[in-house]
This record gives sequence, C-alpha cells and structure tokens, in this order.
Amino acid sequence: VFANFMAAKIAGPAFPDLNLPLRFFQAHHPIAYGVDRTAGANPIRQPLDNLRQAGSLYGAIIYQKAPVVMQQLEALLGASVLQEGLRTYLEKFQYTNATWPDLIDILDVLTEDDLAVWSQVWVNEPGRPRIQTQWTEAGIVLTQQDDVAQRGLLWTQPVVVATGINGVITEHEVVLQDADALLPRADKEQPDFILAGADGIGYARFVLDAQSRDWLLANLQTLENPLHRAVAWQTLWEEVLEGSLDALAFVSATVLAVAQEDEQLVAQQVLGLLSNAWWQYLDAEKRQQLASELEATLWQALERAPTAGRKGPYFNAIIALTQSTAGVARLENIWRMNEIPSGLPLEEQQYIALAEALALHEVPHAQSILDEQAQRIKNPDRLARFHFVRPAFSADASVRAELFRSFSDVAKRRQESWVLDAMGAIHHPLRADVSLPLVRPSLDLVEEIQQTGDIFFPLSWASVTLGGHRSPEAAVIVQQYLNKRADLPAHIRAKVLQAADDLFRSAALSVATDTISPQI
Repeated sequence: VFANFMAAKIAGPAFPDLNLPLRFFQAHHPIAYGVDRTAGANPIRQPLDNLRQAGSLYGAIIYQKAPVVMQQLEALLGASVLQEGLRTYLEKFQYTNATWPDLIDILDVLTEDDLAVWSQVWVNEPGRPRIQTQWTEAGIVLTQQDDVAQRGLLWTQPVVVATGINGVITEHEVVLQDADALLPRADKEQPDFILAGADGIGYARFVLDAQSRDWLLANLQTLENPLHRAVAWQTLWEEVLEGSLDALAFVSATVLAVAQEDEQLVAQQVLGLLSNAWWQYLDAEKRQQLASELEATLWQALERAPTAGRKGPYFNAIIALTQSTAGVARLENIWRMNEIPSGLPLEEQQYIALAEALALHEVPHAQSILDEQAQRIKNPDRLARFHFVRPAFSADASVRAELFRSFSDVAKRRQESWVLDAMGAIHHPLRADVSLPLVRPSLDLVEEIQQTGDIFFPLSWASVTLGGHRSPEAAVIVQQYLNKRADLPAHIRAKVLQAADDLFRSAALSVATDTISPQI
C-alpha cells in the first residue's frame, strides 16, 4: 500500500522537472481501472485462507489502486495529519506486527471523518463509484452510485471538476460524501465541457454528458494542461468500453492526436489506447479502411519527433499496427536494411520485432527472413528466446498448435516471458479465427500455472490468450468454461474474468446477444 505512494513522494523532490501528477495518474489509474471495472475485481485488503495462495492476491489493485487510495486519504486528512498519524503508528508498533485497521484506529482520532466507514468502502470492497455530472440552473450537480446495487456504497473523496468556456479552463473542487453534491454556478454560460477527476487524483468511472463527450472528442488537443488531456483520454476510453462512444470515432480522434501531441507521456498514452481500440474494438474491414491513413500519420509523427528516444514509441507502434500492403512492404524494406527510419538507428531488438511482424503478416519468404534474422542475432539470450518462440510465428497452424501443447509441460514454461511472447503470437488478432480451438485448452491450464508459476503468470497467461480475440464465439467459450467450472477457486475465477473483460465487451458490442455479458 505504501510503496508506490512513498515512491512518488520521493521522486518529486529528487526530479523537480518531472510532471509528477501526470506520471502518477498514468502509472496508476488506467491499470487499476483495468481490474476494478471487471467482474473479477478484488478489494485491496483480501482474506488469505492458505499461505500457498498468497501470490494470487497481488496485482493492479495492490500496486496501482492502493497508492491512489493513499492519495485520497492524504487529501481527506491533510498531509500534516497523515504524517502525525503515521509517526504514532510506527512508534507504537515498532518491532511488532501491525495491521491496516490499527492505522485507521490511530488516524480516526485525528479527524472528524469516520475513517472506519471510509476504509470499509475504499479498502475492504472492490470496485469504484460511477460519478456523473449535470449542468443545472443552480450549478454542476455531481451524483455517485454503486454499480453493485445491493451494496449501495458511497465513496468519500475530493473531486476536481474542470470546465471550459470559450477556451478558458477553470477547476472547481468539491468533497463528494453523499449520493450527490453541488458545485454552485460560477458562470451564467453553460460550459463547453465538464470533466470530473481533472486533477488525476479522483478515482471513479466519470461519466461524460453527451455535450462534453462530443466536445472533447473534437477538441481535446486544445486543452493546454497535459494532465487534463491524459484524464480526458482515459475518460473517453471508458466511454468506448461501455458502448457510449463509437470505437471508430475514438480511433479517428487518436490518429489526429498522434499528429498533434507534443507531450511525450500523453503521446505514449494515446498510442497505447489506439492500439487497444484498433485490435480489440475495430473489425478487420474498418482496420483496412483506416490503415493507410494511420500508417502515414505514425510515420509523420516519427519524423517530427526530435530525438531517437522520442521516435522509438512511434516506430514500435508502426511495427505493431501496420496492415496495408504498402506498409508491410516498407517494413520488409527496412528489415532488409535498404531504408533506415529518419534519425532512428535500429538496434538488434527492433530488427527481431520486424522479422516477427513480417512472419505474422505471412509475407513471401517469411521463413527465410526468420532464418536470416537468426543468423544476425549476436546476443545469446535474444537468440535463445528467438529460437524458442519461432514456431509461434510459423505460417503452419499445426506447428503453432504443437508449440502450445508443449506448454502443458511445466519444464517448457520455465522462461515465462518467452512463453507469453509465443502465446501472444499464437493468439494474435490476425490469427484469431485459427487459434480459437486453443482458447479452452489454454484456460484449462490456468490452475496448474497458478501452482507452478510466478505470481503474475496466471493473469498474464489468460490475458495473452484472450487478448487477441474479439469474437462472440471466443466469448462463449470463456463463458462455458466459467459455467462448467463451478468448482474453480475464487481467486483463479477472478483472474480469468479480469483477462476476459475486453473480450466480453468487444464481443457484446460487435453483435447483440443475450449469451454474452461483461458482468458474468
């Protein structure tokens, strides 16, 4: 709980030039949301019945949500009060064991707020509030609700709301404790947009009204504060996930942002969201329609970037997203060293990525390209990894399936990062139809992987398996697995539900059917 919270505090004085609020938001909120929005969400504080299962408790909620909650606690109490309480806590329990409730008991005395109730909601329960904003004659009304209706939880937190009127951005703060709160009107004119959580500290599913959503989609790049842009992008992405915003419109906006965004951290965020939306929420036909425009924009952004370090993320995105015939041919030309990207000398790892991408696209002579790439590799660890994953890039589906089946042997799974790379290639979106029969056998291995692998391996395994799929057929396979495995341990079921969330959502959006739901 304290590690990343304190790390951020240490980084501030040590690196005064960093935009720490922006970095903190990007490093914590999107990743924590990625679990908290799913049916497999877990609380920060979890019961542990058997020490052998300790590893299953770790994940984004522990490492990313917990520091956000500590920020909330600091904002609620004030920094000096939190410091005083922590000193008392450390002195009272030095050289002994202590629990989170022990700290809450100490802090509770120092504030009028009921921290026991606060802790129950934020620390002992999973999920996040749904907060909506509405412009009224009296001002901006904020309302919160719990998506789990039978709980009816209320999350106490300070919420910063940014409003824009004719290019002038104003921030307002309110402490949301009850079901609703009012920000009194400061202006007679209705804002162009209302963006809650604008300080990067508020934690919720912040729902945009239709006018704000449309305005931000068209004008987000005019926001001067990069933190506002980062929060707005994440908020728009949440709208895509819930079907309130068309994925194609979102992708088009991100393509425009790639051409305009100068803040490196926000540019990298946009590239990540673009990639997720591109593969998970656009069908093959829409991707083909946009491919040439997207690739041209990425190349222009690469050429515009001032340093090799700034160019690297764009080149990685080009490798990952290129689909047009001309674009793939250019990648092959670069791999053959007939072209060097402007101002970006390529390293061995990038040539390996190029060769593997060309094999995924099944270019002519793909196997000879892989043969030659193996000869080029000088680093022995990279060469060993390349030989290990190479069958996953075969054009022969039976070769790929045989590699997958070999992973049932725990000895074959020892190099877990290599296994994940191979599984990512086997289940790549370009091969999703062919790899569909491997989805269920992969899920059947999750329990064994939990017992034999690293603490993060089960979720990563399930995520790379399901991350390349967006079809209703794949979603049904996962749903049938969960239905049939009523005996599945709760912590493993939660990991599968977390990994399957994007699949359930994209499948539900691609075709209306009662058999698919993100809330299984």
